[in-house]
Amino acid sequence: MRLETLFSAFPSDAIGTGLIHFTWQASVIALLSASLMVLCRNLTSQARYRLCCLGLVLMLVLPCATVLVGPRGAGDPMLALSSAPASATEAKDISIGGKFIGTQFRQSGMRLAERGAALDRSMPYVTSAWLICVVLISMYHLIGFLRLQRLVQRTRQLVEPLWEARLQRLARLLRVKSSVRAFTSAGIATPAVIGCFKPILLLPVAFFTGMDAAYVEAIMIHELAHIKRYDYLINLLQMGVEILGFFHPAVWWLSRQIRKEREHCCDDVAVNATGDGVTYAKSLLYLEERRLTPSFAVAANGGDLLRRVSRVLGRSQERHSASFRNVGGPVVAGLCMIMLMGFSWMHGSVGLRSAQTTEESERIVRGCAPHLAAFYPCSGDANDASGFHQDGTIHNASLSEDRCGRKDCAFDFDGTSSYLSATMTRPLTSRGSITVACWICPRRCGQYESWVSRPNGKRCTSQWRTGFGEAKNTEWGFTECCLGSDGDLWTDYWATHSEIPLHQWTHVAAVADGPRGVVFLYVNGRLIAQMDNLRPLTDESTPLLIGFQKDDRAFFDGKIDDIRIYDCALSSREVLAVSNVN
Repeated sequence: MRLETLFSAFPSDAIGTGLIHFTWQASVIALLSASLMVLCRNLTSQARYRLCCLGLVLMLVLPCATVLVGPRGAGDPMLALSSAPASATEAKDISIGGKFIGTQFRQSGMRLAERGAALDRSMPYVTSAWLICVVLISMYHLIGFLRLQRLVQRTRQLVEPLWEARLQRLARLLRVKSSVRAFTSAGIATPAVIGCFKPILLLPVAFFTGMDAAYVEAIMIHELAHIKRYDYLINLLQMGVEILGFFHPAVWWLSRQIRKEREHCCDDVAVNATGDGVTYAKSLLYLEERRLTPSFAVAANGGDLLRRVSRVLGRSQERHSASFRNVGGPVVAGLCMIMLMGFSWMHGSVGLRSAQTTEESERIVRGCAPHLAAFYPCSGDANDASGFHQDGTIHNASLSEDRCGRKDCAFDFDGTSSYLSATMTRPLTSRGSITVACWICPRRCGQYESWVSRPNGKRCTSQWRTGFGEAKNTEWGFTECCLGSDGDLWTDYWATHSEIPLHQWTHVAAVADGPRGVVFLYVNGRLIAQMDNLRPLTDESTPLLIGFQKDDRAFFDGKIDDIRIYDCALSSREVLAVSNVN
């Protein structure tokens, strides 16, 4: 079974998009957090702790918000990274017999089309691998938690009444609202707090015989501080983000900072309550040899214990916050982000097709309906489904299977004499712009073969057309013809090296934005070329030709389906939606 089928129930496109955004957003958040901690090194431990917790929450929230309510399609900065044209436009003037007849504009679009298509195919595998890792890591933590719970249940015993009374006295002193019970257990080596709403303090069996009473009270105060601050909840949040972002070094760095600052905060509570930093420091040193606490528990021996001892004794003045050890994680994360951007540029980020669900695409296409000037779904006939009754006439073309395998839902053109023609009752360029989109499946390609064209009423030259150029199927685009003072002036806007495969369905769209003077070319909903110098478009009451280019008498050889013509310039997001709907 293929992974695409196995994980079809999961929104792999949305998850993949979220992972891409999580990668760069987590890097930025970690870099900002590290910069603030270095620049504001005099901040209290509580302030640094809150700063890191805020960063962790943002790492979780921002990617989700970006996928749910953020920009899609061309407006998405990371998606645009893989779809915006990068090559320069080459211009070449064409003359015959010394007479200037037009200009050809060419722009390479090969890399852009190939990158997006490759990542579109790989995205289900990436998402599936991520899901498998998340499940395995979650099971690992769950098994560890259950084993600890079973071990504690078997070995725990209530502490002596004397120590229970001391614990309750310390809880009242710290104003701990939760009801806390203390137990001894042979299954742990160091004190730890488990649970949130009904927390319990676990102490080793040998804890009361091997430590001074003052040390025991100091450690108890530290653990009660964890309970008062609801650190167990933050610890669960950390585990969740660590599981979801297991592949990102920024997550582990920020989580480590949270644990370190959390221990510093509880250390400050313990020192303030006991009034004796030396005694508390000795109790920490006693725990150094017993560092064995599960990640889902919070304990007094967490973080860098020796640094904590030095901090409690006032020797380091917390100047270590500016060391490379503390900013090394964000530096690595920043490098990862740069590598991601380079990878995105070379191989494609996440395909634009992955950024829209079918439901969203259908909604967008419905919103474009008022601008639909002609629509030929080719569902058994050549009728116009736009509502303007511009039905086509079939000239030797035959019905065939469409891209979904449905019979008689596409037209097959033989390349010698078959085409469709339709009389237009509505201007196609009333706003000075036009969008021509359709699905094509060429068998072979000759020069200047077109899938949709509009001949000029006074001459046999095309007023505009969308089709192949001089280099056959490795070059295609939009051509316009305007009447100049010395006759007709042709302008070709061709994307070169953007090969349209033979015997395979491909969605092509040409957008001629007259007011802006720009032509946009799309393959499978992805922008591959953008060229300027478009002259104003005019409209004439001449037939629309599908599969035929009249001036060069070039007939299309292959299949054409779902021809849509809009009397406006669709946006990248709208073109993507048109390519997504059936």
